[in-house]
Parts: sequence; structure tokens; C-alpha cells
Amino acid sequence: MAPVFETWASPAIAAVITGGALWGVILAPLLLYQVRAYGGLSLIRAGGAAAVSIYGVALVAYTLLPTPGTESWCESDRGGTFELDAFHSIDDIRWAVSYYGMPDALLSFTVLQVAMNAVLFIPWGILARRYFNMPFVLAVLSGAFASFVIEMTQYSGGWSLVGCQYRVADIDDLLANTLGALIGAILAPLLLFWMPPAKRLSEGRLRPRPLSGLRRGAAVVLDLAILWVTALLTFQVIDLVSPGGGTEADSASRHGLSFVVGGLVVLVPSLTRAGASWGERILWLRPERKGGGDLGRGRIVVRALAGLGVYAALCATGSWLEGGSDASPYLVVVGHAFAATLVLWAAIDPRGGFPDLVTGTATVDERGQAEPDGSEDDVSAEA
Repeated sequence: MAPVFETWASPAIAAVITGGALWGVILAPLLLYQVRAYGGLSLIRAGGAAAVSIYGVALVAYTLLPTPGTESWCESDRGGTFELDAFHSIDDIRWAVSYYGMPDALLSFTVLQVAMNAVLFIPWGILARRYFNMPFVLAVLSGAFASFVIEMTQYSGGWSLVGCQYRVADIDDLLANTLGALIGAILAPLLLFWMPPAKRLSEGRLRPRPLSGLRRGAAVVLDLAILWVTALLTFQVIDLVSPGGGTEADSASRHGLSFVVGGLVVLVPSLTRAGASWGERILWLRPERKGGGDLGRGRIVVRALAGLGVYAALCATGSWLEGGSDASPYLVVVGHAFAATLVLWAAIDPRGGFPDLVTGTATVDERGQAEPDGSEDDVSAEA
């Protein structure tokens, strides 16, 4: 019976590896979403997202993979069919029991095929009801609909993308999958009772949170990421619309202009009345004048320029001078060192970063001052 279990073990291992990698890719956007939607981080729900990623990959691996490797497979092998005889699996199980005997029949491929089809959708019912907070009936129906889509994908040969029907589309698979979703929806409150509902977390999003160095430093990192992504996209756009070729000076000019555009994208929100950058806004931060009162237009401008404005200027100037001055690489290095200093300063100084020191301001939670006990339910106090 070992080969039978190996048939299901290989996709499971692949799902853990691939699903874990997928979760790693979406982790940063997921955490940013949590900060805005919940007002802070829910590490439990972030872990739940890993389970969703792994399960999603497993579902595809078990139901749709592997696909035929070559066109010759469709010519030499008989493709799948559409089995519409409902409950034929019961007769198959009876045959297995009579042929193998009860102990061995339970471990036969015939019986395990039916059992695994139900087991495969138990996590669907659990996650749909408790992680995605679907009503009981909707959780079950969503599982049935997902199973129907899978069976139709099998019947149509991957919607004609594969070239032939390479798997059997079976109505009993649909029934077993739906049964699994039903069992999962029933067990969800017992097995996933500790998962905080997204709705409850979002209700407290406006509650003030303790201000940490990690949060202040993360705001600067977000601004740097926005600046770099904008600069990269700008360079690619300029490179596409400009004539082909070009000299080294042309490339340097494009790099410099890209940093200017990236710097402007980051600085523009900082020049508004609130004075908060994109990163600060995402993480519920804002500058506040020491002693209270309006920040003032001049103070807002100086605070914006004293941070990433300096960094963008150094990188843009260094790029423009590339190949024409020995100072070019030094300016870029100084710019990166200055950016690293901004991140570390913001994380260490409880009053805020270097721009706050220059302008006499402080970085605070825009929702107000947190309560002394700092209770956060299931949401981390870091955000």
C-alpha cells in the first residue's frame, strides 16, 4: 500500500514548499493591509494566510496536476471522461470490501480515493467559515462551487488549454468534496475558535496604539520603497518612449530624472497640511509640533526636504554626474548612508527621526495617545 500513500504525499510536500513561498511573496502586502484594515498587526491571521496559501496550492496540485507533458500524450493515451453516475463510488467500495476484505479494503486506492476527496475539502469548510467568516450555508456552497469549477476544468481539459481531457470529471468527486466542506464548516468553531474575526479587529482600527521604534523605522522604509519603485518604473517608461540606443550620458540623465520623479512622489503628501509621508499615513503616523499648534507651511516643507528630499537629491545628482565627475559614486554612497541613518534614527529616537529634530516636531500616532495598559486584543501593539 506504500505507493498509494506516496501518490498523495508528493503533492502535499510540493504544496507546503510552494504555498510557503507564495505566502512569503504576499506577506509584506498582507501586513500593510492589516495595518490599515485592523489598525495593527494580527500575527494569528497572518499565520492563517499561510495556511490559506498552502491549502490553495495543495488543492490545485491534487485536482489538476500533473498535466500532460507533450501533445503526443493526448494522441497515445485515452483522456478523461465525465462520470455522471451518482453514488457509483458506493458500489466501488462494496467491491473493494468483498475483494480485499475489510482491513485491507480501508487502505485500498478505491476507498482512499473517496475518503481523500472528502478530506481534501474539510480545510475549505474550516477556512471559509472561520478565516473568511462566511455563514455556514455559504461556506458549504462555496466548497461545492469550487468543486464544480474543478470538475469542469478537468472535463474541458483545462478549458482547452491542455489540449485534451487528461482526468476524469466525476460527479461523485463533487459530492465527496461538498461533504468535506460540510464537515469542515461544522468543525470550524471547534478547531478554529482561536482565530480572531476580521470584522472584530477592524472595529478597533481607530483605537490609539503604542508608538514603537519599529513602526517609525518601517514608515521610512516604506517611503524608500515607494521612491525606488517609482524611480524604477519612471526609468523603464523613459527607456521605452525614448529612441533606441543612446550614450552613457543619456542613461545617466534618465537615472537622475527617475530619482527626481521618485522623490517628488514621496514628498508631495508630506507637503500637505497634515505633513505626513506615504509611509507615515499607512502606519497611522503624523508629525506634531512640540507644544502644540499648527505646524506651519515652512516647517512642513523643511521637514519633508530634510528627510528623503536630501536622499533623492544626492542620488539624482550622483546619477547626473556619472562618468563626468569622480564625485558621482561618492554622492550615491553618501545618499544610501543617509537613508540608512534616517531609518535607524527613526527607530531609536522616541521623538521621531532626523527631520523631527531639525524642525522641532515629533512623530505621533494620528489616532491619539494610547491607553496606559496598551491592550490590543489580538492585534500587535507594533502598529
